Amino acid sequence: MTELMKRYEAETGRKPKDLFMGSEESLIHFTREYVEWLEDQLTWRPVSDELPSVEKDGDAIIGRHKDVDEGLVQFDCISTVWFIDNYEGWYTHWLPIPPAPEGGIV
Repeated sequence: MTELMKRYEAETGRKPKDLFMGSEESLIHFTREYVEWLEDQLTWRPVSDELPSVEKDGDAIIGRHKDVDEGLVQFDCISTVWFIDNYEGWYTHWLPIPPAPEGGIV
């Protein structure tokens, strides 16, 4: 189970996948609710709608720069607190960074 799957289960109390027994093999199928939750986690958030919080989103996020060249997306991994204090001049969107697995990246 991935860290995002564990986080989903902890936040919602629901399992992220269903197990279907087929005639030839067992198939794993993610629930619609999990897929929608995951898409929400991995969607750029405009700073005009909301800003991150250290308590909810962690101490680092990905900030998307204001477009320098049309069609070019530039972003930085930055401190959440620094982003909140400086977003107006530099950034249009932000994205939370999913938590790292326990024991580090494997």
